[in-house]
Amino acid sequence: MTLRQRLRDLDLRKGLYAAIAVLLFSTAMQAVASGPASASVGPLGSQPAVAIGPQSSGGEYYQYVFWQGLNGGLWETWWNGSWQPQQQLPEGTIGSAPTAVVGSNGVEYVFWKGTGAGNLWMGVYTPGSGWAAPFDLGGGTLGSAPSASIDGFGDIAVVWDGENNNLWEKVFYAGNGWSSTISLGFGPLGSPPTVGLITPSNAAGARNVFEDVVWQGTGPAYDLWQANGELGDQLTLNNEGLGPLNSQPGFSTSSNDTIAGFGSGVYWMGTGPQYDLWEFGNTCTSISSPCNLGDGPLGSAPAVGIDPNLNVYIFWWGENGGLWETFFDRNGSGSWSKAQQIY
Repeated sequence: MTLRQRLRDLDLRKGLYAAIAVLLFSTAMQAVASGPASASVGPLGSQPAVAIGPQSSGGEYYQYVFWQGLNGGLWETWWNGSWQPQQQLPEGTIGSAPTAVVGSNGVEYVFWKGTGAGNLWMGVYTPGSGWAAPFDLGGGTLGSAPSASIDGFGDIAVVWDGENNNLWEKVFYAGNGWSSTISLGFGPLGSPPTVGLITPSNAAGARNVFEDVVWQGTGPAYDLWQANGELGDQLTLNNEGLGPLNSQPGFSTSSNDTIAGFGSGVYWMGTGPQYDLWEFGNTCTSISSPCNLGDGPLGSAPAVGIDPNLNVYIFWWGENGGLWETFFDRNGSGSWSKAQQIY
């Protein structure tokens, strides 16, 4: 099933778009009462990753943002009612931009391409215990940064662009452990892939999980490509068109997502000279064509998170090396927040 077919089945509320870029150079902590806001975090050395966690005491969902620092280390900031100061995590030097997921129990899983052999590595944070020593998952030499998604059962899919430009994957099945590393084919990919796992509502009590993977195709079209199907089975390839994309596409599914579609929409960096944030689905006026959300210039692919209320959080590496965010408040204002620099 294509993205267009899936989006026609969604009850999408349309939003207004605010694309006002606010540049904040202060390194002081900016405490706020609610919503996306400013924090004091260090400059980025890679595109960011976002994972949406459990609800805070105020009812909002935690936002965990990770990136590779300029010193090669793994860094994090998080929002639990206000943005917390950045910190370098004790995971050593990483070899790529990270990707992250958070389980319903608050456990954080972060993945990256290792240095040296370039295997898949994982760091785990357990509330009350802290960060465990990083673990080499093998997987051969990764040709790109990985992308990860978690479902309502606790299964985790991790995908990447292999050195042969094919799509590769490794899956953690809750209760059974990690699968072997497999090549799904579909190459050549034109960007690192992005994965999302969806648990259909008619599969209650059964391990019936759908997987969607998207990536930028190769030139000259640089279209949006998608492969989807049941987790663990051969996926079906679709060319969605919609090009040209100028980055890896980003999308997200929440860990209890039961919608057979892309609740968050699909996002990418547009071409120059604006390098704006583009979207397909979700809040566009038409479900059959992408729309320009503005907010440029982006300096990286967007990182996308969605909470169980289908509020959407998008982060990117700004051209000035800072961390930027915009937020779609589906159940409140029904519109996008103005883009602002977190640092």
